[in-house]
Amino acid sequence: MRIFWIAALISLLPLCGARAQTLPATVDIMLISTHGDDEGIYGGGVLPYYSRVRGLKVLQLSMTGGDPASDIRVIQLHRAVESYAGVKENSGTTSGDYYLAGNITFRDGGLNDCCGGDAASTSWTNWGGNEAAGRSKASAIVAREIRRFKPKVVLSAHAFTGEYGHSNHKAVAVAAYEGVMRAKDGTDKIDGLSNDAAHTVDFFFMRGSRAENTIALDGVPSNGGLQPFFHDYWERRLLNGSSPRQATNLGLKKHWTEFYLEQQVATVYCGKVDGTNPNSNSNWEYIRDGHPSEQWMLMFQKATTPLPKSTFTIDGEVYQDWARGDFWTTPPDFTSLQSAAPSPANGTDVSVVEYAGGSLENAGCRQWLEFSGSNTPVRTYIEEYPLGKQYASGQYVVLKEKTDTGVKNNSRLLIDLASRTVKSSSDVFDASKVDSWKNDALPTFTLRNTINTVDKRVNGRAVREVTSREGQTFRLNPASKRWEETNVAGNVVYSFRETNRDMWSVYLTDDSRNVHLQIDMHRFWIRYRDGSLSSFRDQYQIVMGR
Repeated sequence: MRIFWIAALISLLPLCGARAQTLPATVDIMLISTHGDDEGIYGGGVLPYYSRVRGLKVLQLSMTGGDPASDIRVIQLHRAVESYAGVKENSGTTSGDYYLAGNITFRDGGLNDCCGGDAASTSWTNWGGNEAAGRSKASAIVAREIRRFKPKVVLSAHAFTGEYGHSNHKAVAVAAYEGVMRAKDGTDKIDGLSNDAAHTVDFFFMRGSRAENTIALDGVPSNGGLQPFFHDYWERRLLNGSSPRQATNLGLKKHWTEFYLEQQVATVYCGKVDGTNPNSNSNWEYIRDGHPSEQWMLMFQKATTPLPKSTFTIDGEVYQDWARGDFWTTPPDFTSLQSAAPSPANGTDVSVVEYAGGSLENAGCRQWLEFSGSNTPVRTYIEEYPLGKQYASGQYVVLKEKTDTGVKNNSRLLIDLASRTVKSSSDVFDASKVDSWKNDALPTFTLRNTINTVDKRVNGRAVREVTSREGQTFRLNPASKRWEETNVAGNVVYSFRETNRDMWSVYLTDDSRNVHLQIDMHRFWIRYRDGSLSSFRDQYQIVMGR
């Protein structure tokens, strides 16, 4: 009897660990990228937005990779996928060639990471022995996954130009397009499928502008695509107070062995910030500055009706006749997500850090201000994304001091959210220390402040746009430096000058009407006062701010 009960207990042990997930029969959306970290830097908020905000089934295909048990970049992708999916680290499970975490199914394509800034043909030759064989091999990998999981929407995180010109990126962009075409061709049989039925996707988008997707290459479109598409919602705080872009940046920290230090989602909402790149190869700044994840091109659609077009302006840039929204066919409903209680802040979304006698406040676009007893900052800092396994948890924020004459490369602050401390360092903290960072060696930091409070809400220093429950939007126009109120139709109805900002509010005045507004980001209200009122009153409840 004792042997029987021991055997019974042993049989139950697997149930105490991670619950095995079942490989989905189909997925809704498929994202194709090249290397570990490309899924976030260029794919933007796709993975957390569609898997968690939209609740859809997502397949992420990373075309290069090796043995999942030994290839560090594949291992890091597993950790990143768990982060994007919002599940615990190491809680994902394996099903054959796939790694499953939450609503995300991941697979690497097994191609070589090679070839640098060469033509796409160099990668194809490396992958297949000759150009034609390698090109066919790459597109067959894409077509195989499309036919196996039958997604409605397929996305390429890369443009035909390969962003900064990487051969692998170019070759994968072509493979994504040709894989979509091959998957719908019933005469094209793909190896490795038990059910090789053709599948035509509803939509295929490629990241990038029309110019980035206009090339002269046989077999792919030379006109840049059908129409441009702007992806909204990366900035909305829909994940317990974090935005999809911030959630992606947290996942990108899992790629801790990558040499370049600017791993983050590129966005149209932040221009170039001087002094942000500690790497000597300074043109890598344009990973963030020049390849925004909101810009996509529709390259194929099953239906013949064009997507609705509109013309709009975002941060001073006019988008003429662009479609906008998200890639799914039903309108999003953010009601419950917008009212969810914020989760604890991490190193990608922390907004305010307060300590005795002062505070550090995120002013947006990686600029931080330090205050000490007044509303005038005493120092300005630039946020870094330092490399190393110890930073992968999102526990730390590293700031380097910025002055009128440049950046003090040997003057750093470390915000340690786990120990709730602010520490300082005079160590040289640059790319030459990449090997020591990988070996978990931190520069020498000394205690400066004990943190009293931490907040992740958009603060008064950083806010540039808010939307009310009634539908009005109040937005800072960077060209005029004035705030504009637009109605639900998107028309500007009033204009305000900004008179002041503090930790949690922006103060606006319309002199023509003697109207004053307080954008209160602490309570999430737009407050109103005119000549008949002695104090502000709550007017419109804010549902979204960035």
